[in-house]
This record gives sequence, structure tokens and C-alpha cells, in this order.
Amino acid sequence: MIQTQPPTQTLDTTHAGKRDFTETGLLYRTESAIPTFRKGDIILMQTGTMQGVVVSASDPRTEYSHCAIVVAGGTGESDGALAVHATPARLDEQGNRRGGEVQRVTVGALLADPAVQRWRIYRVTDGYAAHAAAASEWALVAAAKAIPFDGALDLDDPEKLYCSELIWRAYDKAGLDLVDGQFDEMRFAFGSRRVIYPGSLARGPAVQPVLSQSGPDKEHTR
Repeated sequence: MIQTQPPTQTLDTTHAGKRDFTETGLLYRTESAIPTFRKGDIILMQTGTMQGVVVSASDPRTEYSHCAIVVAGGTGESDGALAVHATPARLDEQGNRRGGEVQRVTVGALLADPAVQRWRIYRVTDGYAAHAAAASEWALVAAAKAIPFDGALDLDDPEKLYCSELIWRAYDKAGLDLVDGQFDEMRFAFGSRRVIYPGSLARGPAVQPVLSQSGPDKEHTR
């Protein structure tokens, strides 16, 4: 089992103008405080895509169906925070094909995607800062290689990656098993298979919530 000390981290935010932000309740409105992301931060997202609906239905413990890892720190706006995620191919509102591989994006663009309905930031505790940095570097390499998206959700095939598998492997290569050996099981037409749901990445003792976001009419607290 992973042993950690009680969380001691505080939230870094940038403030400008009127804010509606509560650290205790982990509530962040789209028009409110701008979070500062760190390398290795895990962003869990609720998405309205077909794949997102399937994942949410398969894991009733959480509403989150997609995830990304931050690979360059900064704010989600002009300060250049970058993330890496593995996303299935889909057509955007303009009919352009997006995704289908591991890719690097700005955090601002990622969270501004119309498919993202709400999100939450998780961060490993201070004792694992080196693991976070190493995991982000591994994810950057995966993006540079444009590793294909794993639509079969097959953990036994490292040549393809799905979103939560990407983050789990990145941290595992850095020496930290985020799920502590506790895999999920997903049923398919041909049987079942061990998988890692996005929400499972945040259930281990080495990870803590940092900030939660919702739209103006979708308050979401811890």
C-alpha cells in the first residue's frame, strides 16, 4: 500500500475582477478564479460524447469520463499550461476530425471544448512531486509519438492507449501506481476485461482534489 502524509498543499490561483471561488467547497465557476496548473496534475472531465456516456454508465461511482495530464505548468488561459490526453476520433462542430491518438493541447483549449461539461483537478501530494514531473515527461513522449487511441480498452496492449491508461502508465513508469493494483472490470459483449476508469485515478491515497469547476447552473462540490 502507498503511504502518504496528510495533504499540506494549498491552491494557487490568479485573481482578476469579481470572483466567486470557495476553496473549502472546491467550487470553481467558469467565470471565477483561474487555477494555476502544475506538471503532473490530473484533470478529470465529464464529457457529453458517446464514449463519455458509455464510460459514465459503466462506472456509477463518478460522473467523470475523460482525463488528461498536465505537462507544462501555468494558468489555463494566457500563461501556457499544456496537457496531454488520449482521445478517440470524433468530428467537431465544424465537421473536422479530431483525436484518435495521444496528443498535446493547451489546457485552455481542452477545457473550452463544448464536449466538456465539467471538470476537476487532482494533484499528487508533495512527497510525489518528482513522480509527477517524470510522469509528465513520459506523457509528452507518448504525444510526440502520436500513439493511437485504444478503442478496445486493452491494458495488455501498450502500443495503444486510452485516456486513463495513458495517465496510469505515465505514473507507473515513474514509480507510482495510482490505482495501487486495484483495477476495474468492464463488461463487453464477448465477456469482461480489466480496465482503469478515469475516476479510479483519483481514489488512491497519493492523490488529492485541488479544484472543481461547473457551469453557472451546475454547481458541483466535493
